Amino acid sequence: MTLNGYSSNTPVPEGLSEALEAVLAVTGATAAVIRLCDLHNHTEHCEIAVGLSSDQLAFERNRSNCGVCAEAIQSDQVKSSADGCELLRLCQNDFFIPDHRPLAHTLAAPLNFRGRPIGVLTLFFDHHPSRTGWWRRLLTPLGQLIGLSFENIRLEEMRSRLWLMRSKQLLAAELHDGLAQRLTFARMQLRLALQEASDGTQAYHARLHTLEELLAAAHREVRELIRCFTTETPHTDNYDWRTVVKRFAEENPNIQVTIEADEPPTSRDAFVAEQLYFIVQEALNNIRKHARAHRVTLSWRTNTMPHTLTIQDDGVGLSPSSVSHSDPPFGLQLMRKRAEAIGAELQIDSPATGGTIVRVVLKDPAHEL
Repeated sequence: MTLNGYSSNTPVPEGLSEALEAVLAVTGATAAVIRLCDLHNHTEHCEIAVGLSSDQLAFERNRSNCGVCAEAIQSDQVKSSADGCELLRLCQNDFFIPDHRPLAHTLAAPLNFRGRPIGVLTLFFDHHPSRTGWWRRLLTPLGQLIGLSFENIRLEEMRSRLWLMRSKQLLAAELHDGLAQRLTFARMQLRLALQEASDGTQAYHARLHTLEELLAAAHREVRELIRCFTTETPHTDNYDWRTVVKRFAEENPNIQVTIEADEPPTSRDAFVAEQLYFIVQEALNNIRKHARAHRVTLSWRTNTMPHTLTIQDDGVGLSPSSVSHSDPPFGLQLMRKRAEAIGAELQIDSPATGGTIVRVVLKDPAHEL
């Protein structure tokens, strides 16, 4: 038997209590209980009850399984019993449940979603209901509708968890792309400054000035992250990857940087522009840290379809493991995820002649810049 996973604190669909009251009026039942299945321990737990006394309700909430209920779930059929329910038997004795309403018979209808059992609707009667009552034919479709309503809530909870997970991933990406990169470069500058400190040269003081600027930029980014997470509407910048290239050229005067563009690289889609901004930033950070390059060329081609953004350097290139899809470095993983988010393909090539070529190919016409 395959069960959906429902916890004991699953929210109850809105209006379900009123619906159960209507079911009692139509069927002549005294009380109704809905129990859901728990995937982890294969038990049932009471989610909502109508018409039971306080003692009867307390018993229902504490018990895990019931013969007629389990039988209905396992067979996926409506089951009827006058003695297969533990609550019915206990209600015959005031010692076990002092405050109780007379119960003589029970009907259990399975709740399911697309053929998968997820729980049971149990109706309690103070008499033996007719076996030919017209309303019996409604119990199966009613169980399907109730199952659908609970499944919709479960899916909504899953979407919320996925949204939270995605938010955490984006936060990790923002920290990696911005703050972490600046702090890494600041540490590199500090090590160089310490090496030059004994000389007291002008290069030493220039290095300290660069380090101060990097830490100031990192501080600004931390404050911006705090502001984004403490305001209702996150701040959005007009992301232009050319600003990243300009900053890279200023911070690395020993590297010749060239931009070749068929037209100004602007975007009508802020989300696309933002992802390209961070892809370019990550590519340039990798060049600065690892490539030992002398020349970097960024080309933006829009005269042909699809549009392509290329970042090429003449450095030492990447290892085969870095280029492979199986186990790429974290930075390259983020670049791929950003490209996929805008319907693009990230292509990374490290020719035998040296250097690295990173291409972002925008395949989705809706995301063309």
